[in-house]
Amino acid sequence: MRIDLSVKYWLNIVCILVLIPLSSLALSSYTKLDGPAALALIDENGHAEIPDSYTSIGSSAFQGSNIVSVNIPNTITAIGANAFKGTSLTSVTIPDSVITIGESAFRQSKLETVYLGNSVETIDTWAFGQTDITSIIIPDSVTYIASAAFHQCEQLETLVLGDSVESIGDSAFSYTDIRSLVIPDSLTFFSTSSFNSVWENNGTFSLESLVIGESVTYIPKNAFVNNPLNFVIIGSNVSGIGDDAFNGVNGDVFILKPAQENLDIYDFSSMANVYACDSLDDAGNPQGCEDAWPDTIYTKLDGPAALALIDENGHAEIPDSYTSIGSSAFQGSNIVSVNIPNTITAIGANAFKGTSLTSVTIPDSVITIGESAFRQSKLETVYLGNSVETIDTWAFGQTDITSIIIPDSVTYIASAAFHQCEQLETLVLGDSVESIGDSAFSYTDIRSLVIPDSLTFFSTSSFNSVWENNGTFSLESLVIGESVTYIPKNAFVNNPLNFVIIGSNVSGIGDDAFNGVNGDVFILKPAQENLDIYDFSSMANVYACDSLDDAGNPQGCEDAWPDTIYTKLDGPAALALIDENGHAEIPDSYTSIGSSAFQGSNIVSVNIPNTITAIGANAFKGTSLTSVTIPDSVITIGESAFRQSKLETVYLGNSVETIDTWAFGQTDITSIIIPDSVTYIASAAFHQCEQLETLVLGDSVESIGDSAFSYTDIRSLVIPDSLTFFSTSSFNSVWGK
Repeated sequence: MRIDLSVKYWLNIVCILVLIPLSSLALSSYTKLDGPAALALIDENGHAEIPDSYTSIGSSAFQGSNIVSVNIPNTITAIGANAFKGTSLTSVTIPDSVITIGESAFRQSKLETVYLGNSVETIDTWAFGQTDITSIIIPDSVTYIASAAFHQCEQLETLVLGDSVESIGDSAFSYTDIRSLVIPDSLTFFSTSSFNSVWENNGTFSLESLVIGESVTYIPKNAFVNNPLNFVIIGSNVSGIGDDAFNGVNGDVFILKPAQENLDIYDFSSMANVYACDSLDDAGNPQGCEDAWPDTIYTKLDGPAALALIDENGHAEIPDSYTSIGSSAFQGSNIVSVNIPNTITAIGANAFKGTSLTSVTIPDSVITIGESAFRQSKLETVYLGNSVETIDTWAFGQTDITSIIIPDSVTYIASAAFHQCEQLETLVLGDSVESIGDSAFSYTDIRSLVIPDSLTFFSTSSFNSVWENNGTFSLESLVIGESVTYIPKNAFVNNPLNFVIIGSNVSGIGDDAFNGVNGDVFILKPAQENLDIYDFSSMANVYACDSLDDAGNPQGCEDAWPDTIYTKLDGPAALALIDENGHAEIPDSYTSIGSSAFQGSNIVSVNIPNTITAIGANAFKGTSLTSVTIPDSVITIGESAFRQSKLETVYLGNSVETIDTWAFGQTDITSIIIPDSVTYIASAAFHQCEQLETLVLGDSVESIGDSAFSYTDIRSLVIPDSLTFFSTSSFNSVWGK
């Protein structure tokens, strides 16, 4: 048979085009050393000789293996994440060819000795963290040392930083035993924690000598706090020092001029000798030095001086030569009583934290009380002077205070200021308080609360979990002033309020703010026009009133919504429905089941009528329900509605559109059919339903959130044509039992 020459020509061309890529593949070689090939290199002695045909060591290549020694050839340019993590390597030489050392590359190995080659540029997060390295020289090629790169290298005493390091991340050298540190002129940034908690193995801080180079302009808060520094040189370009950066320094500080012009005596401990110097000689010794601030008297009482004031009875008489009490001045000491003079204007963070003080009088001179100033002390009685303006975070938290009067001078009470003062029953808020932070009075035993007209903001948790010591909520009486416009979600949830006055400017109330109120609520007109009956419990008697008399009693009151019927089933009414067998028959007069209605109750079965359109958040959470039929009337199933219940069987009606976050999470459901009405299944909706084997998704589901069906036992999955979005974790960790 003859073949046309033109046909033969094109056949040859096709063959060439096919064979070229095949031959190219044949000539190429795989140059990254990954797990299977890496493990095959380990001999019977635990040694690995890496061939020079490789150019990189892949992620997790030797992780957790029995390798004890390795020879890395000069062809390797990168060591991947976790490459030698958790191995028994005791020493390693990184050749000059390596440029990057990946995240956790040697973390939790047995490394004691490391040589870094002269081409390494980046040492990634946790690269050598939690190893037994005793010393490290960072070559001049390195520009960046990432967060936690040498974190918890508790044997690390000697550190030499190369002349090209520009940035050091958080906790890069924290929890080490470094004694001397020279920060090179190249370094422009380090954080509060880069060298924080540099300490000896016995728990005392270790850094004794410090030189800060010429590129550093700011030394962060707490950067070298509590280290026993006896020699410090600060570069001429430092323009600011954060609080307590050098709290504890007890030796000589040499500031290169003109940096001292931007600093002051209070940037250092009272025990420091601070000099301003012209220059350093070739050996790095300060030259041309003089007192930095010769005419300034140190009037802040800091740690060393404070502890010296405590007598044999645990009493401290603070001299009136001091104008402030420094951070941590008496922290953890044996002080039991103190006299604070009228010259003190500020009490610093942690000043009396963890002491055995039982009472304190804050004089009228004090303006600010710092973070955790009296936290975890034994305080029972506190008098606040009439000049205090700010009470900072945790200032009196976790103390035994039984009552507190906030003076009219206070404008701001910060988050957790009185958090976990579990004996605190009486609170009087002054007439100038404008803002109260998160959890400021949470976990207290306050019975009566008047929110003054000055207060414009408090959060969901400012007074949340106000409760008695036996775990029951305690707030019984509440007056909300005229400046409050919004009462946040859950603000007073579950408190046994029997008397509430709401100011006339309240225009909104968040979900469940008054869930549990079982007494009289008086709303000053015209606020009731912006509210409705569902802002309160079904057990509340809600009135709209014209005004308050001089004694604060409501006047001219009438039913707030006389023609409205309460059709939401909330907690008090819900619990009353449960019979002796644990069954609840919900009347068809209700149109919704409120948040937390049956949460944690003894209900074991329920009949939900066809009038219910919504099941609220946590409605049946943590109950012993084993099966439930959601009627066709229900449209939304709220967050955690059935979470952590004993549910095994669920029927979803044909009107459900949304299944909210954690709605059926952590239950024992074995199968679920999602009806065609459902368009959205939220994050974790069926998360940790570990018995769930069968899932049928309806034809209208458009979006499935994170972890919606993660940690289940689903065997077969059909994603319908309607679905346009699911995430990395929507079905992640679908596993067998």
